[in-house]
Amino acid sequence: MLIKRGRVWQSRIMVAGFLHQKSLKTRDKQEALRREATFRLELTSGDFGLTAGKIPTLHAFEERFFNALRLKVKPRTLVYYKDVWKPLMGNSIAHTRLDRITPAVIEEFKQKRAPTVKVSTLNHSLRALRRALRLAHEWNLIKRVPKVTLLPNEHQREFTIDESLLAKMLAHEKCSESLEVLLPFLVDTGLRIGEALALEWSAVSLPKKTVTVVLGKTKFAKRTVPLTERALAILTNLRAKVTEETKDRPVFHEAGGHYWLDHQFRALRKAMKLPQDCVLHSCRHTFCTRLGSSGVDAFTLQKLAGHSSITVSARYVHPDAKNMENAIARLEPEKSKPGGHLRYLSRLYQSRR
Repeated sequence: MLIKRGRVWQSRIMVAGFLHQKSLKTRDKQEALRREATFRLELTSGDFGLTAGKIPTLHAFEERFFNALRLKVKPRTLVYYKDVWKPLMGNSIAHTRLDRITPAVIEEFKQKRAPTVKVSTLNHSLRALRRALRLAHEWNLIKRVPKVTLLPNEHQREFTIDESLLAKMLAHEKCSESLEVLLPFLVDTGLRIGEALALEWSAVSLPKKTVTVVLGKTKFAKRTVPLTERALAILTNLRAKVTEETKDRPVFHEAGGHYWLDHQFRALRKAMKLPQDCVLHSCRHTFCTRLGSSGVDAFTLQKLAGHSSITVSARYVHPDAKNMENAIARLEPEKSKPGGHLRYLSRLYQSRR
């Protein structure tokens, strides 16, 4: 349709659910109609990257998407994406061209899946779809990425392991030697299990009481974490066992892989009759929760935990009235001392004389 903006005509055309706008740069209506016809032909003939022959369906895009993911994510993450991608391929959205996947099409997929699966399961598939569409946009296969809205009320695992529970877990007969070493270390450092298993001795400084994460989930994971006395004692004991043959191996090379540790932890959880929300990642969640409840600000928490966004860190920060009062008190160090207000007002009065 033609719209006049000031003295110049403008065209607005809806193609495949997307609105395309363009100034026709003419005041003459007949010329504007001719230019709009050319503009419409360009949109439908492929000059704007919207040719039907060039744009694959979501199903046809699958192979290219996963080939790209292999270079971007770890094998364990790739398995996750393949699992959550399957529901998309079993739906009509799989045979929809990428440029025709609109919010309405995505909503139809959600309505069909929602009655049969959990919110978190559906949201996992939506996240995979969103990543695929963003890659398609990056490769100029589509002009815009449609908004992919996740379902609300997704269940979050928020189980924390307090010291009394940790002591019971370490003393339980089902607690393996690997978990006996790793659980308190993870609780005290907040390292992801993958980061801990990849930790090299070159990244450990016992004199400085720090460990450095060189590689992690994202580029923000690179960080240096101070050690508690307990974590330092664990590393000191492991260091004493290092031989010439094992000096180049990871710190926790005897712990086994991620899947094996998961299996051991599930066996311990079942034996202790702990809730399903209690997982290995609960150690990291405990670390972040403790920092937040101790009054640590979100920016410091982000650096220590290696979060990719301050928004994630902010979930753990819940300042109470006492912390807020202390924060304001820091702004007025002189006034907080006995007689401080009088000295402050006296100096202020003298400066104005």
